Amino acid sequence: MKLAQILTKASDYLSEKKFDNARMEAEILLSHVLNLKRVELYANYDRPLNSQEITEYREILKERLKGKPLQYITGECGFRYLKLRVKEGVFIPRPETEGLVELVLDYLADKKRARVFEIGVGTGAIALSLVKENKDVEVTGVDVNPKAIALTKENAIFNKVEQRLTLHISDLFGLIDKKTCFNVIVANPPYISLKDQDKLEKQVVDFEPKEALFAEDNGMAVIEKIIRQAPGFLVKKGLLALEIAESQADKVTQIAKDSGFLKPESKKDLNGRSRYLLARC
Repeated sequence: MKLAQILTKASDYLSEKKFDNARMEAEILLSHVLNLKRVELYANYDRPLNSQEITEYREILKERLKGKPLQYITGECGFRYLKLRVKEGVFIPRPETEGLVELVLDYLADKKRARVFEIGVGTGAIALSLVKENKDVEVTGVDVNPKAIALTKENAIFNKVEQRLTLHISDLFGLIDKKTCFNVIVANPPYISLKDQDKLEKQVVDFEPKEALFAEDNGMAVIEKIIRQAPGFLVKKGLLALEIAESQADKVTQIAKDSGFLKPESKKDLNGRSRYLLARC
């Protein structure tokens, strides 16, 4: 069977199963099997696939039909200027988080030898982007998940940004000396309420680590801990930058005010939703 034929069949089948981007996903999965770029598929339309390639393609299509996220199947995803390796058990970076990185980079633009502390590094998307895009910044990152720390180290080496990066297995500020202060504390913490699990896509709930998604107290538990502890670890006029749910913007801003931050504000993403908290000491 030729490439064009099997690609069309796969796309039609995914479409029948109500996948919104059926053609794109069929192409990404086939590119993964054949080790080609998506654009290269079009130059190989008449190429016959051997039996091993067809079998492998069918197997990963089955995985996708069961809800397994595309990124876990291909083992990679793009984030800003990085190509990140992705593994099951570690949260998949979202495009919205690129906006959080942009806000932090804007703040750091005129800072020299700035120190950043990231809580919950995951794949390393935020930390590695900051190191790559600002040559003066030093980042310390923590995560309670050993798989996340290991994957961030792997991604740092893969993207050649392992310099100016320190990583620890830790929960929040647990391993940070109380005399240590940072210019920025940044996090994309779990902020989804446990009662909202049924509102999420099946592929998210069934496959991604719940500790990276959900928090008690209507999704506020971890966010509130970070906000209340952060002032003790920030320099004067230091920045706390968090990704939040749109519905939490007012409450989060008030907690930041009560915790001593000056003029905390929510910032909107590209879709006009209040998705980020910026608060300065």
